[in-house]
Formats: sequence, structure tokens, C-alpha cells
Amino acid sequence: MLKNFILSMAIVTSFMAQAPEEDQAELFDIVQGMVVETLPIHDTTVMNIEACLETISGIVKQVSPIPKAGYMLKIPLKDDYFIDNEWFQSSINEIIIIYPNESTEQPYILLFDEEHHAHFLYVNADLHDLFLKVLLETTW
Repeated sequence: MLKNFILSMAIVTSFMAQAPEEDQAELFDIVQGMVVETLPIHDTTVMNIEACLETISGIVKQVSPIPKAGYMLKIPLKDDYFIDNEWFQSSINEIIIIYPNESTEQPYILLFDEEHHAHFLYVNADLHDLFLKVLLETTW
């Protein structure tokens, strides 16, 4: 159990250590352990993300919240965004969507508070749709 937690934190740390351009999202392949694509961020994406953040609905309670396979999409926000609800109270400047390969697992988000503590959270928004919109916007 501790081994899974340490591995999860190593993956998150390696992902967070890479500094993207301010208007670029990064697609991180968990199995490969690296960023596999850099994507432009559009204003509509930021608006969709902010709407998504308003629907935080609970905490991910897994011991190892990073799946063994899947993707993480790190999306920087142009301005700090303050969230104040029952599960998270802090300003953020980026969101990470965690998209497990397992079809039985729903996607969720990772936020870092002002003290850089990780928070894994569920939202009542369609993260699958948001994930695809970010990927597809780059092809138009």
C-alpha cells in the first residue's frame, strides 16, 4: 500500500516538475511516465473548466489515486481561480484531469492548494467530454 502511494506521488511529481508554456496543456501518459503531447488551450476550454470546477462533488478515497494506466491532462488557467466549497477551499492556477484506462473508473481531477497539497476530487461534470474537447480543439 505504501509502495503504491510512493509510486503515485513520484508520477505526480515528475509531471508537475515540467513547466509548460502558459497557454499550453500537457498530456501525460502514465505508463510511459512522460508528457506525450503539448496542446494549445483555447478560451472556451478555460470557460468549460471553470464551469466544471463549480461541480466538485466529493473526494477520491483510493489509497493510490493515480491509476496504473491512463492519462493525465494538465491545463493551466490564465488567472488564479478561487474555489470555496465543502471539499476544497483555495486558489488554483491549473487543473489536472486524471483519465484512467479502466472503463469501470470514472475520470476525476487533481488540484493543488496554495500550500501545494494534492487534492483528488470528483466532479459532476462530464470530464470525458472535456478531455475530448481539449484533444480535438488542437486538430481544427
